Amino acid sequence: MNNSGTTALSQFISDYSLRGEGLVVFDAMISFYKENVKHIVFSQVQIITLPTEIAVYINEFFKEGYKIPEMYNTAVFQFSYMPGKALEISNNTISPAPLVSILPLEKN
Repeated sequence: MNNSGTTALSQFISDYSLRGEGLVVFDAMISFYKENVKHIVFSQVQIITLPTEIAVYINEFFKEGYKIPEMYNTAVFQFSYMPGKALEISNNTISPAPLVSILPLEKN
């Protein structure tokens, strides 16, 4: 398990007061760049705790349209988080730039 990714995800969950036991579900704004154009989509996000890793699944995603995966895990991807900002997911073997950024939507 990638401890820095796990720490980033844990702090992200705590800072945004996201709740769940093994499965955290929330609505979010997802931003990403494709061909140097910034895209923003809104989707439900699930953070799933597995025995040896944590996975993030973006429900309304764009594998077909944008050729970007909808599932990210701490075994393969790097997760970073600065308090009050979006959770960023990157793959340093391809590029250090974030693949996607996830920012929870405020609940009314």
